[in-house]
Amino acid sequence: MKVGFLFPGQGSQSIGMGKDIYEEYEKARNIYDEVKKLTNIDIAKISFEGEEELLNQTKYTQLAILTNSLAFLEILKENNIQAEISSRFKPWRIYSTNL
Repeated sequence: MKVGFLFPGQGSQSIGMGKDIYEEYEKARNIYDEVKKLTNIDIAKISFEGEEELLNQTKYTQLAILTNSLAFLEILKENNIQAEISSRFKPWRIYSTNL
């Protein structure tokens, strides 16, 4: 069976996204911690507890979606799940990349 990943794009963000994997997986927490160290932005707090208006600001939206996607990717890699193709979804278009 061929496996593909579809990653979310701007417009798919919501308060609470990624909180479940953050709480369950250390590798996900490590991704969020690393992003905080690199950017000085607590994207976990913004994503999990912040105001929707703040999360919808592009500078936070993009970082939140990227961090969430990287956290999910780490969990998949940890479970030996690899994709032959990946895509990024935006409500109006899909981008594809062969891996």
